[in-house]
Amino acid sequence: MRKLTIKRSEIALADAWGAIVGSSAFRTDYPLYLRDPNLNVVEGVSLTAFEQDFEGAAGHEMDEDRKKPPKFCAAYSSAALCANSFAIYKSHPSALRLLERSGFDSPKFEAGCDTDLTRNHPRRTPPTLDVLLQSSEIVIGIESKCTEYLTEKKHRSKPLFSMSYGKIENQLEGGWAKLYDLLKNEGSHFKFLDAAQLVKHYFGLRANFAPKRTTLLYVYWQPANPNEFQEFARHRSEITEVADLVKGASLKFEHISYTDLWIQWERNASPNSPVRDHVARLRARYQVTLPSQ
Repeated sequence: MRKLTIKRSEIALADAWGAIVGSSAFRTDYPLYLRDPNLNVVEGVSLTAFEQDFEGAAGHEMDEDRKKPPKFCAAYSSAALCANSFAIYKSHPSALRLLERSGFDSPKFEAGCDTDLTRNHPRRTPPTLDVLLQSSEIVIGIESKCTEYLTEKKHRSKPLFSMSYGKIENQLEGGWAKLYDLLKNEGSHFKFLDAAQLVKHYFGLRANFAPKRTTLLYVYWQPANPNEFQEFARHRSEITEVADLVKGASLKFEHISYTDLWIQWERNASPNSPVRDHVARLRARYQVTLPSQ
């Protein structure tokens, strides 16, 4: 059932985008992939605004080889969803309001945050945030998800953390330490949420920005009818479980769906703000209804 929901989601997102850009924008050998990264950005967003952020980044979103097109070209690409949503603030950072805060610098995509395990170790990949936002007061690191959390996890039989994490686990505080212990002892506890990735982001944010006020924000896609599918409900319950577990920590954890995020942006935008049209384009692109089971 899970694989069916993933496929329905991917096809629905491709169909919605195809209705806007035309079927000729898609590849014939990979029909859910756009022919070029430029074809996977919404009107009003320029690839040049954020392309440099992706160059050489750990996610390799723009890399292309002979076997498969760039990951960014997928109609269901989480990186494209994130860039389509936040790239407008590259040129309009003053218009961004998030977690009741504003005054951010220009967003940084694919932001690597070295930990004590990866710093000065070029062969080790640092935790990489989809977006990093900074103001004079706070730091917000964003982890973005589209459909990938619905994919069957492949690491369940292996430890979620390498032994090297034992060298820095004393940096964890309160509920984050409890979450880390839970994941070490019960690797299959979460079926949809990649909670280990969140802990690794904790290490990266703490190593780079403590004692500044810092929040890890989890932003995720859902279809317009998520309540008709148990996978989306389970995913939300797992997010809530983590939020409850780490509540009260100095490094905060927040979460919001893209649907609710866009509602907030629209509500906070001034009447003539380009954000209003931007939100309308994002909804047309991503707010799809899945066929019922």
